[in-house]
Amino acid sequence: MGKPLSVIGFFVGSRMTFVNSIPTAQTIKTATAKARTRARTRNTATNAHEKANYKMDSYSITNVKYLDPSELHRWMVEGHTTTLQEPFQVVDVRGSDYMGGHIRDGWHFAYSRLKQDPGYLRELKRLLLEKQQVAADGDGDGALNVVFHCMLSQQRGPSAAMLLLRSLDTAELPRCRLWVLRGGFSSWQAVYGDDAGVTEGYLADLWR
Repeated sequence: MGKPLSVIGFFVGSRMTFVNSIPTAQTIKTATAKARTRARTRNTATNAHEKANYKMDSYSITNVKYLDPSELHRWMVEGHTTTLQEPFQVVDVRGSDYMGGHIRDGWHFAYSRLKQDPGYLRELKRLLLEKQQVAADGDGDGALNVVFHCMLSQQRGPSAAMLLLRSLDTAELPRCRLWVLRGGFSSWQAVYGDDAGVTEGYLADLWR
């Protein structure tokens, strides 16, 4: 019979390494280097996974909140958001139904074009980020509150908000707070249509 094989195990980090003889300094050094390489590979994969999860979490529907018409009216009267005193911008995404009035100083970017024209979406994003930067260079570094709406804010308004949200990179994301006007322009005009201070071009006969 041959001489029995002597197997010796030793730890490198948290990993047991087995050799068939007493480990030399070079053996331990080589095994340690391999263990460190494996650890770096695991850490790289973990970091990539965490970054991917962070991006998925950052770009979720929970980033978009509903805003009541009464609260938006208060913002317009005060000139900024109520609690944090941040700037805001209304974005009306109606299409052919953009008639009979609109919220004062709102921007009109039809959803039908936003969803089909990447350049149009980039233009909206550019204007919003420029407005946020101007405000940050002035009174503070707060986010710009962007309030989307369509006629009822059931489909086009929320969808437009998500389009903008997904176009923001991780550095831009904190610069915008996204909202959808609850009930859309239909609910807004029912209360504030006749108020020329907050509603422009209102044609009451179209709403009766």
